[in-house]
Amino acid sequence: MASLKTVQARYTATFVGFMALVIVLTVYGIGQFVSPRLTANDENMLTAKAADISNEIKTELARVQAQARVITELVPQLSSDDIDRLLPFMVNQYGEAKVFGGGIWPLPNVRTPGRAKHSTFYHRDASGKLIVNTHWNSPESLNYFEQGWHKGGLNSPAGQCAWAPAYQDAASPEPRTNCAMAITKDGQPWGVSTIDVTLGFFNKLVEAKEQEVHGRIMIIEADGKILSNVPGSSDKIVLRNVSELAAQSPFINGIKSALAVKGSGTSRLTYQNSDGEESTLFLMPVAGTPWLLAVSQNTDLLKSQSETVLKTLAWLQIPMVLVLLVLMIVALRTLMNRLGVLKTNIDTLSAGDADLTRRIAVKGHDEVDQVGESVNNFIAYLQRMMLDVSSSTSEIASGIEQLRSQAGVTNAILIRHANETDQAVTAITEMSSTADEVARSAAQTASFTQSANENAQVSKTVVADASDSVNALISEVDSATSKVQSMEQDAKRINAVLAV
Repeated sequence: MASLKTVQARYTATFVGFMALVIVLTVYGIGQFVSPRLTANDENMLTAKAADISNEIKTELARVQAQARVITELVPQLSSDDIDRLLPFMVNQYGEAKVFGGGIWPLPNVRTPGRAKHSTFYHRDASGKLIVNTHWNSPESLNYFEQGWHKGGLNSPAGQCAWAPAYQDAASPEPRTNCAMAITKDGQPWGVSTIDVTLGFFNKLVEAKEQEVHGRIMIIEADGKILSNVPGSSDKIVLRNVSELAAQSPFINGIKSALAVKGSGTSRLTYQNSDGEESTLFLMPVAGTPWLLAVSQNTDLLKSQSETVLKTLAWLQIPMVLVLLVLMIVALRTLMNRLGVLKTNIDTLSAGDADLTRRIAVKGHDEVDQVGESVNNFIAYLQRMMLDVSSSTSEIASGIEQLRSQAGVTNAILIRHANETDQAVTAITEMSSTADEVARSAAQTASFTQSANENAQVSKTVVADASDSVNALISEVDSATSKVQSMEQDAKRINAVLAV
C-alpha cells in the first residue's frame, strides 16, 4: 500500500483498474449481445445461400408451371386429333432434358363420349426423343382419374401446379415429379394436364452449393424421402427414407431429428459429427413445393466470421487502449513533475528568511499555473499583512512610550499622595492616642465623681453637723466641676479634628 500513497500511483492504478473493468464488461457484453447477433447473422447468411437452391428450384418449376398454363388453356380449344398432333411440341421445350414428358388426362367420357380412358402422354426415350405412351389407356392399367395426382391436379387452384411426391419407374433412370394442373372447358372440369420433371438437376444444384457454403445440403420431402444424392458418394440414396439411413450418417440422423420437430418455418438444431465436432443444421421449406431443404455446416466454421470480426475488433481496440494508457501515464507524470516544481518553489519560499518579496515563476495559463498564481497572490497578501502589522507595531510602540511617560507622572503623584496619606495616618494615630488618654481621664473623672457622690451622700447625713465642712466641700466641688467642663470642651475639639 505504500506504493499507492502518491497521486500518480493512485490515479494510474485507478485508470488501469477502470480499463480492466471496461475490458471485462466489453468481453461480457460481446459474448452476451454481440456474438449471438453475429452468429445469427452468419446463420442467416448460410440459410440465404442455401435458399438460392430454393430459388433455382422455384425458377425451374415456374417455367414448368408457365408451360402447363399454356397447355391447359390451349387444349380445350383443340380437337382430339390436334391434341395428339400438337401435344409433343407443347411438351418438348426445345429438347429440355429436365422435362421428361407430359400429357393430358381427360375425365371419363369428356374427350370421347363412351370412352372412360382417353389420355395422351409422351415421354422421352433413351435418346431424348419424345415418344407416345398408351399404357394408361389399356384395359389392364389402373384408372388414372382415380389416382392421387389426378385428383390433386383437378382440385388445385386455376393455373397452379399440384406437385406430386417424387417417384421413379422403369421409364426413367432418374426420380421425377410432375406438375398436375386442372383443365376446364366452358367453366366445367375437363381433365388434368401433367408435365413430368426429372429431379436429377437437384444433384447438380446441391453439389455446387455445398462447395460454396462448405457444408452439407440435402433435398427431402416432408415424410423423409430423399430427393438428392450425397456429392462424391457412389451410394444411391434418392427415394430412400432418412429413417433407413439415420444410423449411417450423423447428418441424415440430424435431418430425421429435425423432421420430428418440424414446424411451419425454419428449424434449427445441432448434432455431433462422426469426428466429434459440432455441426448446426437448418431445415427449411421450399416455398410452393412439397419439398424441404436441409443445410448443415460445422459450428466452428459457421461462427468463424463472427470470431474474425471480434478478433479484428480486439486487435484494433487493444493497441488503442495501450496507447491511451501510455498517454495517460505520460500526461500524469508531466503533471506530477510540474507539481513537484511548484512544491519545490513553495518550500523555497517557506524556508530560511521566508522572503515575501519573492514569487513563483508562472509561464502558462493552465490549472497548475493558476495554482502558482494563487500562491503568489497569497504571498502578496501575507506581505501586505506583514507591512500592516509592522506599521501597527510602530504605532503601538509609540503609544506604549507615551503611556510609560504618563505612568511615570502618575507614579510620582501617587507617591506624593502616599506620603501625605502616611502623614495623615500618623496624625490620626497621635489623635487616637490623645483620645485614648482623654477617655481614660474621663473615666477617672467619672469614677471620682461617683466617689464624690457617694461621699456627698455620706456627707449629707452630717451636713447639719458640719456645715462649715460642707461649704468648704461645695467650693471644692465647684472647682472640680469647672475642670470637668474644661475637659469636656477639649474632648469636643478633639472629636471635631477626628471628624475632619
